[in-house]
Formats: sequence, C-alpha cells, structure tokens
Amino acid sequence: ANDFQLSDMLTGYAALELNDVTEVGFWITSRRDSWGHALTFTKFLAYDKPTSVVAGTTVIEFKGTDVAQGMGGTSRQEVQSTENNMNIRTVAYNDTLPLFNTSYTQGRIAGGAKRKYAISSTASNASVLQLQAANESWSPASVVAYVDNADNYSEQTLIYLWPKKLFMNGATGQTVRFDNSDQSKLSLTLDAGGDQNSRHLRFVIKQGNTYYMSEADFNNGTGVVELSQFNNSSVEGKRWAAFDPSTLTFPSSPVYQAVDFNNVTSVGLIYFSSRPSWGHSFTLYSFKADAIVTTAAARSVSEDLFGESMILDASFEQLPSEIRYYPNPVTNYLTIDAGEVPSLVEVYNMNGMMVKRVENANQIDLSTLSTGIYQLKVTTEKETSVFTIQKR
Repeated sequence: ANDFQLSDMLTGYAALELNDVTEVGFWITSRRDSWGHALTFTKFLAYDKPTSVVAGTTVIEFKGTDVAQGMGGTSRQEVQSTENNMNIRTVAYNDTLPLFNTSYTQGRIAGGAKRKYAISSTASNASVLQLQAANESWSPASVVAYVDNADNYSEQTLIYLWPKKLFMNGATGQTVRFDNSDQSKLSLTLDAGGDQNSRHLRFVIKQGNTYYMSEADFNNGTGVVELSQFNNSSVEGKRWAAFDPSTLTFPSSPVYQAVDFNNVTSVGLIYFSSRPSWGHSFTLYSFKADAIVTTAAARSVSEDLFGESMILDASFEQLPSEIRYYPNPVTNYLTIDAGEVPSLVEVYNMNGMMVKRVENANQIDLSTLSTGIYQLKVTTEKETSVFTIQKR
C-alpha cells in the first residue's frame, strides 16, 4: 500500500487460514481538514496458542506377535451372494468398526473384504479372513486372508485401515501429518502366497473424508515394504490417487497427483489378487506408520512492545501442575502451596496489566484489589503456571 489509501484496501476480503505467521501488526490512517491530530498507543497484544511438534513419531504399530491366542474370524457379518457363476463373500467396508474381535488396540483394524470364487469349487476351505495368534494354522501371528478354488478363477480385495482413534493407542488432541522426509514413512511385512495371475499392494491414507491410494505398487509378494519421501511430491511413484474404498474393488483408472497430507485421519493398505486356479493368500505380519505429530500446548501468552511476557487468556486448558492455591474465591490473603516458596508471584487483571508482584513468598495480600477475575502467575524452580482466581 505505497500510497496509504485505505479505500484501495477495502475490497477482496476472504477467509484465510493463518498457519505460518511471520509478522503481526496494525494499520491506521486518519485525515483532518485542519489542525493536528495524533495517534498514541502503549501496547500491542498478539494472542498465541503455541504447539509442540514431534517428527518421526510412530502413530501406528501393529505387530502380529502382540496378538493374543485364538482371535478367530471377523467380528462383523460376512454376507454371501452369487454373481456370474461366482460365490461372493463380502464384509462391508466400514472405516470405524473393527474387522476382528480382539483386545489388542492396534489389532482393531477397520476396513472391509471381498472374496470371489467359482460356484463349482471343490475346495474344502474356500474363504478365510481372520486375525490369529502364533501356533495356529499360520505362524507367526498375523492377519490372514485366504481364498481357494481348486479348478477355477478366484480373487480377493482387502482394505485394512487404522483410524485416528487408534493413533498412539488412542491419544487425543493431536494433528497428524506427513512431510517429504525419511521421518515420515509407511511400512509393512507381508507374505502373499500362491502364484497370482494379478497382484497389487498399495498404501492408503485418508485425509479428512478423502481416501488416497499410493502410486507405488508393492507386488513382489513377500518381505518388508516401505514408502517414504512421498508427501506433496510430483515424482512418479510418490504420487497418490483419490478413490472410493466402499466398492471394495481395485481402481481401474486412477489419476495420480501430489497430495499434501496435513491432517491424516486413517492409514492402511489396499490389496488385490487373482489366480486362475488353486488358492492364494495374503498374510500381514506387521504395519507401521511414522508421521509428524503436532500437539496443542497448554497456555496462551502474548508480549507487549517491550517484550515482557504477559498472560492474557484464561480460556485455554492448563498443563498439569503440582501447585495448589486457596481460598478461591479470595477476600484477603491467598496461600500458595507449591512444595517450596515461590520465587515470584504475579497477578494480572483481565486487561493484561500487572496489579501485584511478590517475590519469595507463599502468601499474598489481595485485599486492596477490586472485585473481579484475575490471573495468577506462579514461578518456582520446577515450573511456571498460570491460574484463574476470583477476588471478592
């Protein structure tokens, strides 16, 4: 705004997400036909809710070795139908309900499955979908999906998802995102048995309400696979395609593009295989997702023009503290129990102005303060905490 004409700035307003602020300030313009006029201000306040960011955090780690004995088959109904002379067994897609009955948190995998095999099949065990422990028919412990058809075509499509409610064993209050580094990665250990005619294994990420499938296809059938440096990347093999998992079919013509995963709500995989005859299986031994986790901090502070930190907002949840104070409401003296004598106690009114300051004392006289709400800032060797008190 080189000419400082406010009229030029009064158009084009829109909602804006301020997620990377580098400067804050204000603009004032005034005009008077005669005599002078002035602006005087003594303080500029900027409210802030800091966050802690940890890269390379493991948000999901499923390990078959942690599965208890005897988990058995799917906990949801498997619907049987026929189509074009094929038997179809479907566990309808659901991204919140677990596929398996288990007390193991990371084993409460959501998703769905569809298996097809010819009606003329002579197989004794035509379809299996189960989470099972070691020393059962498959070993070691794993998630097993199996379809068998001795003399005809068969196929299966599997979608396994770990929803956000399972991230970090159910921890809340975090935002999970990926970046384009080795600290953000997806990995799994598998064994795809049988000589499949066609096979696809892709990672899946859900962001908001949209599902994305990786362009990278791990169809070698066994061992450990890993994908990293994939966030917002236009490099072939690192891109993603939106798809609809509810159909339980592998997308036929996916369109791949760079995707910025900044609010991840689920992670998982999609697997498809087919074989002209005999059985084929997909066994998942482990799944792991490492991401960047952002956690909202506990308090909000702002600074005046001279850099003095001032507590201004009591609405944010405070960090757990060992400090106790009483009585509240208070009329005269407030006692502070911190396990030690606080080095500094400050009291602020709701305009951010310090109205009381006491050093090396665990009792403070508030009798001269007006009735109202104040913020109490207590500093000890262990911590600095802020509390809201009421003065009567």
